Amino acid sequence: MIAVIDYGAGNIFSVKNALDYLGFDSLLTNKKEDIEKADGLILPGVGAFPSAMKMLEQSGLTETIKTESKKKPFLGICRGIQILTTALGGTLYQDLESEGGYLKHFMGNSPREYSVHKNLVEKDSLLYTILCNDSVEVNSYHHQAVKNPGTKLKVTAPSEDGGIEA
Repeated sequence: MIAVIDYGAGNIFSVKNALDYLGFDSLLTNKKEDIEKADGLILPGVGAFPSAMKMLEQSGLTETIKTESKKKPFLGICRGIQILTTALGGTLYQDLESEGGYLKHFMGNSPREYSVHKNLVEKDSLLYTILCNDSVEVNSYHHQAVKNPGTKLKVTAPSEDGGIEA
């Protein structure tokens, strides 16, 4: 079972719907015991980093997520990977355009279904197991990103330009 962690700041229903569509056993949860029992974890996120961190800390799940993410497959989505990265000692680009020299990762008002760039998916990753594909076309809506992953984190989907997206 995959636990989709609900700490009040993530796009949990889209993630849950995608997992259901793909036929994966998953659960939306904000309970420590569910996270501990899960075979894999997904931490989605959206919005401003400080408010998402505050909500995660208020959920009381921070230490459980840190501990369990070292034991089992973990997928951080958007703000979720940024939160885990900083919790495990990694760093972020605060503004991709000025710091990273990467492709434009914020497409403003373009339709969300419009593909902008490709992410390459590592074949030995949970993401590959879910997608059954070694690449995915995405339309990014972020200006921050992982610069250096935290301890024990594995990059599973860099963008074409090398930016860490999963």
